[in-house]
Amino acid sequence: LVPFSGYSTFLKIARGAKDAKADAKVSSLRKGQELNAGIEGLARAYATAIGEILPEPNRSTYLYLFKLLHEVSEMSNVNKMMPSNLAIVWAPNLLRGKKGNRSALKNVDDEILCVTQQIECFSLIEQFVSNDLPPAPPSQPGTFL
Repeated sequence: LVPFSGYSTFLKIARGAKDAKADAKVSSLRKGQELNAGIEGLARAYATAIGEILPEPNRSTYLYLFKLLHEVSEMSNVNKMMPSNLAIVWAPNLLRGKKGNRSALKNVDDEILCVTQQIECFSLIEQFVSNDLPPAPPSQPGTFL
């Protein structure tokens, strides 16, 4: 779903949020409002990446799928499919580096983290996408592979 050219951008967002979360745990000064601002910033970063990287039909498919995944995760008390469980299943299909890349397995944890984050904050991502994004970049044959 994410073109090869956008793979590293999505992983950088996930890694940056992971580092910020680790910093927040170390610092007892960060609470409530600052952490909410971090989640909003994360959602805005993903929304920007979606707008800059995903052509149609990838963008529409992304929004539809992540809305569904978010809704499924909201029922995790019944179906046991928390965002992290859904991400384990879906990440290999949504984010993939170039074929033949030997280091692909080393990024699996970051791919799962990236999809987990997007499921968790999809409501904000969807809000930013609908309010802030320019028209999708033109689709090129083979760009979504």
